[in-house]
Amino acid sequence: MRVLRRDNTVTPDFKHKKGLMMKAQTGIRTLWQSRKADERTPQEAEKLADEAWSAGYRLASHPLVHYQHVMDLVRHTFTK
Repeated sequence: MRVLRRDNTVTPDFKHKKGLMMKAQTGIRTLWQSRKADERTPQEAEKLADEAWSAGYRLASHPLVHYQHVMDLVRHTFTK
């Protein structure tokens, strides 16, 4: 989304972008928490990143960067 300024220049709406990012993070956390505790492994996190991407919960415009962000988001909850 873009915002039109008084001087007729267009700038990106960063508040809108931040809101979309928060929505994606919340959606990914919900998907992750819906798994059983013993299923929260690094291998399942890889599947989660693909699942989130296909569901539209994108943390980056490139899939590999999205994957890294998903790992950062859920890494602290891995079970051994």
